[in-house]
Amino acid sequence: MASVALTVGLPLIFGLAYVIVKVIQTRQPPTEETLTQDIGFALISIGSTFPAHLLTLMICWLVVTSGGKRSFLETISWGRPSRLEWLYAIALAGLMIGAAIVFERLLPHRETSLEKLLKLSRSVRVMVAALAVLTAPLVEEVVYRGVLYSGIERDWGKGAAVVVVTLLFALVHAPQYWESYAALTSILTLSLALTLLRALTGKLAPCVVAHLVFNGVQAVGLLIGPGN
Repeated sequence: MASVALTVGLPLIFGLAYVIVKVIQTRQPPTEETLTQDIGFALISIGSTFPAHLLTLMICWLVVTSGGKRSFLETISWGRPSRLEWLYAIALAGLMIGAAIVFERLLPHRETSLEKLLKLSRSVRVMVAALAVLTAPLVEEVVYRGVLYSGIERDWGKGAAVVVVTLLFALVHAPQYWESYAALTSILTLSLALTLLRALTGKLAPCVVAHLVFNGVQAVGLLIGPGN
């Protein structure tokens, strides 16, 4: 809940501050259409996710360690990946990238709100790519397949943990991809694959590796793809 509140709340707060400054400068409130085309507003909204992620990590640390009384990495089952687990993680990321391409070709796909945002400017694409690589894989995996998975598995068992965490992760990302069945199917499949990897290895680190590789490939595509 704290993670979602921060990820949604901070961009709203920073975005509102930006709008207030614009109103003071122009003496005219921006319309919804002008805001959706405002590169500065987009950069502020995306950039504010970085502090949201850092605050989320701090909250996770406080909850997991009870204020420093327990080992953070040990409690969330971080684990050091073996060579085989490294290969599993990288192969899984490649498989999920391939699945996303197949889903986009076979399932109904309309331009999502995220795709519209990415068309605004290269600076927006750079910001999104940086977020996707620098903080999102670590923070999201710690929250979902670290803190939540560990707690649910302990109280309700591994099967419940896989189902609940898979659905929660996909649900939180759904607003970004709501217009596209292909994108929604892709994020649900990725969530299931990452959660199964957590269940099978018993470690969080392989999930972070797979998530990082998946996001990293997409980030490179944003920066060097057509129109860039």
